[in-house]
Formats: sequence, structure tokens, C-alpha cells
Amino acid sequence: MALLQSFLFFLQTVAENLPKEPKWYEYAAGVIAVPGTLLAAAYSYVLIRKTRIEARKLDVETRKLELELKEKEQAGLPEVTGEVREMFQPLIRGQQVQFIVLRFILLYLILHVWGLLSTLMRYLVTGTAFGLVKTFPSLDTAVNDTWLFYPAVIIWTIVPNLLYWGVFILFGWPLFKDVNKILGISFKGLFRRSS
Repeated sequence: MALLQSFLFFLQTVAENLPKEPKWYEYAAGVIAVPGTLLAAAYSYVLIRKTRIEARKLDVETRKLELELKEKEQAGLPEVTGEVREMFQPLIRGQQVQFIVLRFILLYLILHVWGLLSTLMRYLVTGTAFGLVKTFPSLDTAVNDTWLFYPAVIIWTIVPNLLYWGVFILFGWPLFKDVNKILGISFKGLFRRSS
């Protein structure tokens, strides 16, 4: 009962403190921001694919040059084994780091947009519930007397958080593994029991 009363009090407070009508430039910024964000996300996807292809191409070229050097070495020329790989290693590392930074930025943007959408939905549902209770006073007594309202409130507060953490793990875990791979950190034997 106290949870329901605090929820209704929250709805009333939100309704009383609703912002005033936005200015024309706020509307214009919103209209421009949505297509801009969609274009940026599409461009980021294309850029990630391009970076992967370039890294693969560079790796293939390095191997090809190493094979050529081994053939020349077998023909009697002086030994040059890892010089080509050492020469291209900073370039490969730089592209890998740029790729990791780009993925981190995308993860941040996705989680930030998720937060904005969940806040928007929370305000929308809260405002709708408050409007229904104020419009139909009989709902106020029905909400206070029924236990069906409590599970809905609990689900409404828990599900968005579970989805947020699911998105975070879905995108963050591969990023974490790749960062550790670049840094040379291995967690494979960390949790094994030593005998």
C-alpha cells in the first residue's frame, strides 16, 4: 500500500513539475538530431567493416612479403625473418586500437540512447497512469485495493534494468576480450584450481 501511495505521489509530483512548451530551436535540434544519429550509426558500421578489411589486407600483405623473403632466403640471400612483420606491427596495432576505441564509443552511445529511451518511456507511462487516475477517480480506489498493480510496478522497474545490462554484456564482453588480447592479458588460467 505504501509503495502504491509513493508511486501515486511521484506521479502527482511529475505532473505538477512538467516542463513548459519547448522553444522552436529545441524542436529543430530534435528533428536534426534523429537523422544525424542514424547516419552516424550507419557510417560507424561501415567504418568498422572497412577497418576490419584493411587490417586483414595488411596482414595478408605482411604474410605474402614474409613468404617472398623466405623464398629469397632459400635462394641464398641473407636471412631476414621477422623484419617485415616488425616493420608493419605499429601500423597493425594502431588500426586495432582505433577499432577498439570506435567500438567503445558505439557501446557508450548505445547505452546512452538506451538510458534516454527508458527515461522517456518511464515518463510516458507515469504520465499516462497519472492522467488515467485523475481522469477516472474510480481507478484510484481500484489501484489502492488490488494486488495486481504491485507486480506491474515491480516488472516495470526491473525489466528495463535487466535489458540494459543484457545490452551491456552483449556488446561489452567481446570488447573486453579484445582489449585484453591487445594488451596481452590472459584470464584463461586465472580461475583454475591449482593442485
